[in-house]
Amino acid sequence: MFGPAYKGIPLCLTTAIALKNKFDIDKNYSFDRKEAKAHGDKGKLVGYNLQDGDGVILLDDVMTTGQTKVDTIEELKT
Repeated sequence: MFGPAYKGIPLCLTTAIALKNKFDIDKNYSFDRKEAKAHGDKGKLVGYNLQDGDGVILLDDVMTTGQTKVDTIEELKT
């Protein structure tokens, strides 16, 4: 599961927690930041490190134009 910054992050995390608590299903999750950090958990992506061939469920709050989805998919391809 992937939650794009910012509002997709809590949706992704709460979905992962609910799947585990309600159905005992472990799913990897990750999310991005708008800017990479130079300290602590460095980088732009947090959580599971996506691998080539992984399927991804994108969780976001609103799908008005779909631009966040398009931008996120392009970012994940790199």
